[in-house]
Amino acid sequence: MKLSDEHSRYTIDDLGDTLKIRIPGSQFGCMNLFLMVWLILWAIFEIFFVGQVLNGGLNISLLAITCLWTVGGAFAIYKLIWSISGEEMIEISDESIVINRIVPIFSSRKEYFYNDIGELYVHTVSIPSGYDETEGKSSAITFSYKSQKVTFGDELNEMELNQVIKAIVKKFPKYV
Repeated sequence: MKLSDEHSRYTIDDLGDTLKIRIPGSQFGCMNLFLMVWLILWAIFEIFFVGQVLNGGLNISLLAITCLWTVGGAFAIYKLIWSISGEEMIEISDESIVINRIVPIFSSRKEYFYNDIGELYVHTVSIPSGYDETEGKSSAITFSYKSQKVTFGDELNEMELNQVIKAIVKKFPKYV
């Protein structure tokens, strides 16, 4: 049974003993546009750096810059693919919370067992803009697990996150 409405960016399916929540990447936005432009410039400089390393002998500082530049580009490619086609699949049951982060290249799966999970809540962090008095906000559903903080749903806004929490608590009140 579907618990989310048709206008939500997320979907919640009640599968009886499990809630399955699907949260897609941001799809498109200013950050994606920035990453696309940056990756075009990155590719031009990557070709230049690699050409210099191959033709100019082994200059250790140029090799180090090329390695760092390559790693930065790989990270930017991952973030772009994540935001365009990535998704989080969260499965919540009485026993555990399973968070799958899926992109076309690979996925990561982590399971958190109920006995070690703290209360679920929406955590909001203010991010100063640096230009004026305005602040941005970043929110995610957060819980403590053993000695670490675990978050998911950072692609959603605060209102959507609260709706997800309500659906979880309604089905599994012990997570509050």
